[in-house]
Amino acid sequence: MQFLRPKNNRSEELQEVLAAEHELASETDSTADDAEGTDRPRLATDIDSDATTGQASDSRRTLSTFAGVFCPVALSQFSTLLFMRMGFVIGQSGTIQFGIELVLAYLILLLTILSICAISTNGEIAGGGVYFMISRTLGPEFGGSIGLLFFIANIFACGLYVSGFTEGLVDNFGPNGYFGEFLPSGDFFWKYLYSLLVLLLCLGVCLVGGSLFARTSTVILLVLLISFGSVIASLIFHPPTQVQVPRSNRFAYDPLDNATLDPNYTVYYNFTGPRLETFLENAWPHYGPDYTDGSDTSKDEAASLNFARVFAVLFSSITGIMNGANLSGELRQPSRSIPLGTLLATLFTFITYLILGLLISATCEYQLLLNNYGFLSGVNYWAPFVFIGVVAATLSAALGNLIGASRILAALAKDGLFGRPLTPAAITTKSGNPVPAVLLSFLLVLTVLLIGSLNAIAPVVSCFFLLSYASTNLACAALDLAGAPNFRPAFKFFHWGASLAGLVGCLIMSFLISLMYTPISLMLLLGLIICLHLRGLPDSWGSITQALIFHQVRKYLLMLDLRKYHVKYWRPQILQLVANPRSSANAIQFVNHLKKGGLYVVGHVVLGGGEGVADNLPAAPETAAAASASASSAVQDGTEDEDIGFEDPLDAQYRGWLALVDFLQVKAFVELTVAPSVRSGMAHLARLSGLGGMKPNTVCVGFYDNKWPVNVLAFKQLKQRRKLMRRRFRAAAASATDSTVEAGGGSASSASSGSPTSGSDAGSGFSTSSDSALRHLPPIRSGSDGEDSAEQDRDLASRAEYVGMLIDVLRLGKDLLVTRGMDDAEPPSASSAGASAGASAGADGPSRRRSSTAHRGPAFIDVWPINFLQPRLSGYMDTTCLLQLQFACILHTVKAWRWRSRLRVFLCVDSTAREAAPRLTESLDKLLGDLRIRAQTHLLDWDQVLGENRGAAAFAQDGEITRQYLTAVNQTIRLQSPTTAAVFLYLPRPPMDPALHTDYLEKLDILTKDLPPTVMVHGLHKVVSRNL
Repeated sequence: MQFLRPKNNRSEELQEVLAAEHELASETDSTADDAEGTDRPRLATDIDSDATTGQASDSRRTLSTFAGVFCPVALSQFSTLLFMRMGFVIGQSGTIQFGIELVLAYLILLLTILSICAISTNGEIAGGGVYFMISRTLGPEFGGSIGLLFFIANIFACGLYVSGFTEGLVDNFGPNGYFGEFLPSGDFFWKYLYSLLVLLLCLGVCLVGGSLFARTSTVILLVLLISFGSVIASLIFHPPTQVQVPRSNRFAYDPLDNATLDPNYTVYYNFTGPRLETFLENAWPHYGPDYTDGSDTSKDEAASLNFARVFAVLFSSITGIMNGANLSGELRQPSRSIPLGTLLATLFTFITYLILGLLISATCEYQLLLNNYGFLSGVNYWAPFVFIGVVAATLSAALGNLIGASRILAALAKDGLFGRPLTPAAITTKSGNPVPAVLLSFLLVLTVLLIGSLNAIAPVVSCFFLLSYASTNLACAALDLAGAPNFRPAFKFFHWGASLAGLVGCLIMSFLISLMYTPISLMLLLGLIICLHLRGLPDSWGSITQALIFHQVRKYLLMLDLRKYHVKYWRPQILQLVANPRSSANAIQFVNHLKKGGLYVVGHVVLGGGEGVADNLPAAPETAAAASASASSAVQDGTEDEDIGFEDPLDAQYRGWLALVDFLQVKAFVELTVAPSVRSGMAHLARLSGLGGMKPNTVCVGFYDNKWPVNVLAFKQLKQRRKLMRRRFRAAAASATDSTVEAGGGSASSASSGSPTSGSDAGSGFSTSSDSALRHLPPIRSGSDGEDSAEQDRDLASRAEYVGMLIDVLRLGKDLLVTRGMDDAEPPSASSAGASAGASAGADGPSRRRSSTAHRGPAFIDVWPINFLQPRLSGYMDTTCLLQLQFACILHTVKAWRWRSRLRVFLCVDSTAREAAPRLTESLDKLLGDLRIRAQTHLLDWDQVLGENRGAAAFAQDGEITRQYLTAVNQTIRLQSPTTAAVFLYLPRPPMDPALHTDYLEKLDILTKDLPPTVMVHGLHKVVSRNL
């Protein structure tokens, strides 16, 4: 009998519950999650299914470290340099500079390999190789663009190696070939034909499958090593001899010199065997022209090469360090094989090149190295060994790059980063071979071969590979510098400094090699990043940019010290409390215009009883039963610490708020809280919103009234749908017109009659990506008319609680904004849209008069810097008045308001201060000038506002403001603002006595009734400065 169960083994009941939860979640959330671009929480059953999929895919992973990584990397790094360009590099650069070039090239490769090793051992690697690693590290924008750049680099490299094979073929079997003249000609057409035939051979191997090449790579490497051994033995033991210069060398056989055209005229240079004098002579550079550049210039007119050009030829031949990683989808253990195989192959090729370079320097005159790039055939004991080595090195390198390019292209197409143009490249055979990607890569290599000679393609290859390596180093350095806890590579010999050094080295050498190709490739990379970013790709890979942003934001938030605050750099940091987002869409956009680059937080309080979140709200309906059953089963089985599916009850609503922020295109954060009352929830938000030095200094709330809310968000969604329908209607009409014209007999009426139908059909199925997330927002308040019903349905319990909230805001030291009439708060440029929306809103609830929307002239932003509940007509420019001017000026500087509105400030004087009016006007103008606020000053006669001979009596009766006075003020403001788009009023300080709260709200209601969009302001802090 088994008394103890393993902790990780689930009971049968728990398995059934998890399976039911998985099935229910997949049915209810799949559509919503796809539209929202978010992933639901992964369950244990998901992990098990992934494991099953992984086991099924293991049948394709058949390659070992040696066959899948070491051999492809070694063969690619030998390529054209080993048998065809070592003499060229040493003859041009000399032994010393050759050593510098070789060490520099391999140092860049080593630093990049360390980065590859770190990334490849930090998680499971799928097909796509380096592209997969970079894209899953940097995100889709950077990963897709760098992956495409690396694909282009592989295409050019394949063309380079095919060109190298063709050059060796023509030199040995073409006109004046070493083994005889078996090929008809050596001009460009015939060389291109030979390259095509060789590339067709590579295509055939790729169509069979990359595993065939990997299995035969061991044999190819063995053949190459046998050829290399014969070369080493010949350089050491072959007696001194003279080696003929090929007649393709136009510098040795001048076409204009009849003597050199004599068939009996032959140029020879010496192979001396191992000699110290030869080694010392070859130690220094002898830069000269390249006789294979394809031009017709003479030797004196041809440009000499330099260090960078020679380095480009050397580096382009050893860029195959990614060939093993490109086969990651076919490796049995990619996380182990890629680091081990790549490092060993790189060390092996470095030692090989070092030995061969020293032997060539000690045995061959530099004239021979400069004038005969295939000199090894002339000094080898059996010359065909050299040609066999050329075939093995170049063909294997070309195959490796063609296979790598096709795998990268297939991975790009599978991820869908570039849309439909690459969709066919994602098609694979049952064995996983991407045939369409192979064919497309083949066609692109044919295009590259039009460039010409090997040395002409080499700089392009080097630039693209250097930038690809630089991006790999950047990815790894960014991961380490971001301090992501999940970046724990199993490869320990790594440091971010090495990645940065590799990044800098790649960029420097890229610019040194070519000042033309490097900027082109960088602009291509930047353009691809911008295009992919503008596409707004939904991804679940994770992006390094988010980790870096978090790292930098945290660092600078710690540096943002509130003790160093100065009023010159004040900016509004606003917390806007929203009761219902559907009716407050315009208010949110309006307040967004007031933030002036400051912090903007949209807050919402969800009412709930109890002390904890679990008591306040029920669990999510789709997981409540499963979570309860899982918890019970977990307790019985002793697995309480396992994840049983708990989630925040506000999570779905929070996603809806984020979708609202995106839909309204405002730059705001969202904060939700659960509290027993709105007042306590508001206090939580006001105290805890923000972080460090970025905390709200201003709180904005809507006005308390009995008006039924209007679903402004629905009107905005309808407007967006109509815009899309009109766009589709025009496209359908244009298509119908084109088809009618092509038919030549249809009538215009018949063509147009079909368009609305198609447009309607398109519109009926229209759904934005945010619609499914917006459905989680709380519904609009509804009910029967009347104050009692409104009191029951509204989120705010009472007038006393509302005024208490205003008092709490001021007690917390926050400036206060109260908005009203925001249903029609839109910039003047969109006034017509506001009118149509408002007209539609009229069916659902009351709305202010809209005569201003018909006015075609500029709208006004009005500021009334006077406390109408305590009307003082002198010395009224207090802190609140200055805050009014500040917010009005900020609104006027917003692009949507700047050109279609003007700022006005009203100055009120009565009969007792009429003589001082010019002085007051001049003082106000001076204040506005000192504050750099461009506004019109309007002088208003207070006696005309309230009527003759009753101004003083109307201000107060028994110490209280009368309704008659407030009604007159309201009418005056309305008469002065027929074309006003926004009004800023002075918000009197709320009374502390709860018995006066209702009277306070009634007076504000009378004062602001039927006004344009109104912002009542109360300030506590100095916000403007006249000094530098």
